[in-house]
Parts: sequence; C-alpha cells; structure tokens
Amino acid sequence: MNKIIKTILGSILIVVVLYFFGVSFYLDKFVANTEFGSVDISHLTLNDAQAKIEKELSQRQVQIKENGKTVASMQLADYQPAFTLETTLANHFNNQNPLFWFSHLVQANEYENVLTNNITINQADLIENLEMQGITNDQRTPSENAQITFDEDEGFYISDSTIGNQVDYELLTEELITHLDDGDMVLDIESAYLEPEYNEDDEKVVALYDKIKAASDFDYIIEVGGDDLTITQEQIENWIYFDSNNQIIFDRELITEFVNDLNESYSTFDKERQFDSTSQGTITIPPGILGWGIEIEPTVDLIIEDLKAGVDTRREPVIYSTSGVPNSANDIGTTYVEIDLTYQMMHLYYEDELILSTNIVSGQTGTETVPGANAVIEMLRDTDLVGFNPRLEKEYKVPVSYWIRFDYIDQGIHDATWQWSFGGDVYTYSGSLGCINTPLEYMGTIYEYVEYGTPVIVY
Repeated sequence: MNKIIKTILGSILIVVVLYFFGVSFYLDKFVANTEFGSVDISHLTLNDAQAKIEKELSQRQVQIKENGKTVASMQLADYQPAFTLETTLANHFNNQNPLFWFSHLVQANEYENVLTNNITINQADLIENLEMQGITNDQRTPSENAQITFDEDEGFYISDSTIGNQVDYELLTEELITHLDDGDMVLDIESAYLEPEYNEDDEKVVALYDKIKAASDFDYIIEVGGDDLTITQEQIENWIYFDSNNQIIFDRELITEFVNDLNESYSTFDKERQFDSTSQGTITIPPGILGWGIEIEPTVDLIIEDLKAGVDTRREPVIYSTSGVPNSANDIGTTYVEIDLTYQMMHLYYEDELILSTNIVSGQTGTETVPGANAVIEMLRDTDLVGFNPRLEKEYKVPVSYWIRFDYIDQGIHDATWQWSFGGDVYTYSGSLGCINTPLEYMGTIYEYVEYGTPVIVY
C-alpha cells in the first residue's frame, strides 16, 4: 500500500514540477501551437517571433497566375518591406495566459488576418518589378465605367461597365499580403484588376439618367407653316450635353441648326409659289418681296427656355414677314390683288370674294412689268410720280390721285387718266414704265380694300 501511495505522490510531484516549469517557460514565450498568420511562433520570445515572421515572410515567393498560367512571381524582400508588428504581437502575447499553457498542447492558437495593417511595401518597386516581368498597364485594357450613352435610334441609355485587365497595384499589394498571411503562395492576378469607378446601378449614374429623361419627357409642338411639328424625346435628348458639374446643357448650335432647317423648309421668301389664277388655272409665280421667315436667334432662345422649363408646350417660332399671312403655307391668303399680264386684267379679292375686275395697261417692251409675288408697301393720295423715262430719255413728273407701290423697284398701281383705253394690246404701244395703269373709276375701290401688306400677285 505504501508503495502505491508513494508512486501516486511521485507522479503528482512530477506533474506539478512540469506544470510550474511550463508556467515559468511561457512567461516570456508564446505557448505551443501558436501561429501568427501562417508563421509558427510557438515557444519563441517576442523578439524572436518578430524576427522569424519578418525573415520567413520576406523570403516567401508568391506565384502570379493569369488565365491559369504563371506570368510572374513576387517576393516580399524585393519591395523594401517595413514591418510594424511589435504592438500586435505584444497584444496577442499579453492575451495568452501561461497558467493554461498545457491546454495549447492540443489546441491551436492561431492569429489570422494580422499582417494587413502591419506590413507596408514600396509600391514603386513592386510596379517596376512587375513591368520587368512583362506586366504593365500600358499594354493592358482599361476598365470602362458605366456611362450615359446616346444613340440616334434609342436616345440616352445606361451602357454597362466593363472590367479590363489593368492591375490595381494597391489591391495587388493587399492581395499579396493576404496570401502571405494565409500561406497561399499562388495569387490569381484577376482578383486585383482595376474595377470601374461607376457601375450601371451606381446612384450617381442612375440619378443622372433620370435627370435626362425628366428633361426630355414632355410634349413639345412647334406650329410652323400650317403644320404641327412634334419635337420627339429622342430629338431633345440629341440636344443635351453636360458641363463639368454634370448639369444639363442644351446644345445651342444643334438647336440653331434645327431652326435653320425649319426656316429652309417653310420660309416663303425667294421661293416660287403655285397660285390658282382667275383665268389661267394653277400657275407658278416667281418670287417677289412677299414672304415670311423664322427669326433664328430669338426662336432658338425661346426653344431653350421651353426645354429648361420642361413642361408640355405648343408654340410658334418668332416670325418676320413683309406681308400676307405669316407662318402659313399659303401666305397669299384670301385678300389680294391679282394682275394678269397676259390678259391685261386686274382682279381684287377680299376674303375670297371677287370685288372687282378691270382692264389695265402694264409695262411696254423695254420697260416690262416684272412679275412676282409682291405686297403693298406704300399708299399715297394725290401725289406726283417722278422719275426718268428711258424710252424718251427724259425726266417726268406726273400727278396721280392714287398710288399703291408693291415692290422695291418702284412698280405700283395707279390711275392713268392719260390713257385713252385699257386692256388688249394697248401695253404694246402705250405701255407704262412697269407700273399698272388703272382706270380712275376703279382706283378708289382698290385703295379702300387694300392695306399695307396686302399681297399683289403679278404674272
């Protein structure tokens, strides 16, 4: 019995001695099965542990792979690493309890993700080293941000971002340290590609897209030349661009081009007209002074103002006109004077009603009346016609009771009491210098019905 007791007491004594030896041993050392990252620092003092971590990590070589192939290798020692492990190591050391050193003989004491903030490297050296191994961003495809794209058919839309294969060196540095921390000596470079700054669901991209749609999503109609032209959302979007602050700007140059095209299509200045004559059916009238056109700059100003307002709008362009019915396909209208040089007749229409028809005498050969779509620009009573007669080669001064000028070359309608007869072929031997000689008895009525701007159609 005594022998058994002695054996038990001896065993206990040995265990106690070993226990206190362990406590004493681990007072200044890391306990067994301690790993800092992927480096075993069991049984080492703080200084020895730090020296081992720095040495092992600096010597480790990480293989860089791309598309399954090894394209480069990286060794921490090549990049002037700076370690700041003291505080982290000390914290972990102080958190271990040497009284329980024996528990770590069977239980691992692993410290993971501890290197990221405790190692810095010279990134310029890293970049230079990779370039020497053929990895350079100059020869790689950059990532593209999601962006607002314009297509003439689709208008604005958000184009998806794309990831290129340029390297994000900061991310590659983080990946390198993480792999060293994990003990993983193979790094796929795809994990360190430069990401786009903006993706298609980025708040800024979506907000800008919504802003564009709001700026173009309304009904805009321009009334021009008798037509209602709808300015489509796609057309408005085509006029949009952005300043440096991503504020919407409406392209004045493109809008001016649009208004110029409108003017070219609808303006009646300097254009031939089809005219339903009294005696000759539909005929072509050469251009005269009659017409209207669009004031380009003021109209552009109004359109930009409307677009900024962004509300449903119906408007006419700013029009300039010499006479007739402005902004109309038929600017002659229903009140006009019609002068038929072939039949030597003049007809006065008022609101589509024929008021009178009379024979006339037009310009004689050599001083023929110039045809054209014209308009009344001067009206005088009891005045003198003064000028030079090229046929007689002398000055003249003739009194008239009524004078109605209709173009810029001094052609007009007036009474001619010196004429013995009107119509027929009188103009061939007693014709005017271009004016329309009219019987006095009709001039009062004509003068009463016409006004400045009344069209005078001569053919």
